[in-house]
Amino acid sequence: MKLAALFIVSFFFWTGAVSGAVPEATKSLEEELGALGTPGNQAPAGVTGEQLYSVQSRFSPLRRRHELAVGAGNNFSADSFQISRSVDASYRFYLTNRLFLGLSGSLVFNRLTAGGEFAFNVLNRPPDLAVTFFRSDLVLGYHLFYGKFRVSMDSVFYFDHYVAIGPGMVGLEFGNRFGPVLDTGIVAWFNRSFSVRLGVKDYIFNEPKRVSQGLVNNFVGYLQAGFVFGG
Repeated sequence: MKLAALFIVSFFFWTGAVSGAVPEATKSLEEELGALGTPGNQAPAGVTGEQLYSVQSRFSPLRRRHELAVGAGNNFSADSFQISRSVDASYRFYLTNRLFLGLSGSLVFNRLTAGGEFAFNVLNRPPDLAVTFFRSDLVLGYHLFYGKFRVSMDSVFYFDHYVAIGPGMVGLEFGNRFGPVLDTGIVAWFNRSFSVRLGVKDYIFNEPKRVSQGLVNNFVGYLQAGFVFGG
């Protein structure tokens, strides 16, 4: 009987000790799992800011690289009596991924519209026009926004929205004119070497015509294809 009583007391003591230890073990395991979690929108403690930046940097770095581009443009603010279009060439040097210097030149081609032809040939009254022969400018530009656009599940391209400002010169029938140039647009990057640029420039200058003159804004839209090298 004494042996049986001792066995029963030992059994209840052992089961009570185990049942009391289980919550502590469970709690300890939960604490360890919680320690492995990370707060939302924060990097793990072992990852530095420099490592995160390297992961999120540009697909194709531009710093100290060169870009040559050719394209065509159209003057959307030309006089209603003429159509003014151009072929363009540009060179850009990227000081950083965002900051660049650009040098551009355009050869301009002009022709009269139907109304201009009528006034010139039928009415014998040449329209009061300013014929442009060329444009050139030197600008300092900055990439405001960098992102990517997904074309399909397996294809994306990267782009920059840019702005630029600098001095420009417009060659006219009645002499050259100087003034500021504003430039903005979007450039899309395809791998490390190719670019496609869609933008608009505003040439602000005093425009002499056959009869009158005045301060004008020439809004020239352009499309360019470029090649990036160096770096």
